[in-house]
Amino acid sequence: MKKKLIAISILTAISLSCSACGAKPAMAPAASEAVTAIAVHVSTVEPLTIEQYVTLSSKVSSENEVSVVPKTSGTVKEVYVAIGDEVKAGDVLFEIDDTDARLEVQQAQASLNSAEAGLASAQANYEANIGGSMEVQIQQLESSVETYQIQYDDLQKTLEQYKQLYEVGSISKQALEDMQSSVDKAKLQLDTTKNELELQKNQIAEETKKSSQATVNQSEASVTQAQVSLASAQQNLDNTKVRAEIDGTIGSLNISKGSTVSTQTEAMTITSLDQIKVSFSVSEDVINRISTGSAVYVTLSAISDEPFETVVSNISPSADS
Repeated sequence: MKKKLIAISILTAISLSCSACGAKPAMAPAASEAVTAIAVHVSTVEPLTIEQYVTLSSKVSSENEVSVVPKTSGTVKEVYVAIGDEVKAGDVLFEIDDTDARLEVQQAQASLNSAEAGLASAQANYEANIGGSMEVQIQQLESSVETYQIQYDDLQKTLEQYKQLYEVGSISKQALEDMQSSVDKAKLQLDTTKNELELQKNQIAEETKKSSQATVNQSEASVTQAQVSLASAQQNLDNTKVRAEIDGTIGSLNISKGSTVSTQTEAMTITSLDQIKVSFSVSEDVINRISTGSAVYVTLSAISDEPFETVVSNISPSADS
């Protein structure tokens, strides 16, 4: 708060007393002289206090003064207070042009909408891959197993027929051995495909889940980042309305409509007058007549023409140089 000159009146007391020390007693009048009676009023002699006031100019400061500094830069759009105005915590003191800040909020909201759509798509793909694509691949392997099984079964039947023919001499031993070799190969191919099916079931399931989950995780991270960006943009927009942090009085005002402000600009100060300190200097002929606890009357013209009564709380032990 800017220091203001105020008027202070200091009350000092001087005790006076009177006495009749050393006076000679009055002589009694002679009997022959005539006596004239005069009416008088007699009062008891007592000490009296004479009040004296000394008027001084002083400096007033607050125990709680806040500098108002904006949290964003820009051009002042409107100022809603003037010096001496009383404000409450949360009151809007001035506004900074919010055109760019509003655009940033709109862009951040659009990015969030896009990220949320991407997440929804990734989640849908995950469900489709787990329940659809993976199942198709497994079905293809199972189909191969069934085919090899049929081929093996057919060859096995043919082998039985070859054995009967060989016993009656209808086929040669070489033909029987060739058929046995074909059955053995078919059996090996069938067993290999079955083993591959079991391995592929686990591998396909795991890889599909990992791939799909990675896409979902990336989409979730994009949504989170977009939410943070939107919150930041919204905060910047809110910061274009500069509000009072405490209850108090506008002590100084350093901006006006159209001013350019930054995060280093002290736009104004707010002073709480709940507790103030008044400092003043007195001359040598007065200092010896005051002490801690002496009555003081302080007049703050910005608040009231009526003086506030208080007392001296501290006296400096050294004189001003």
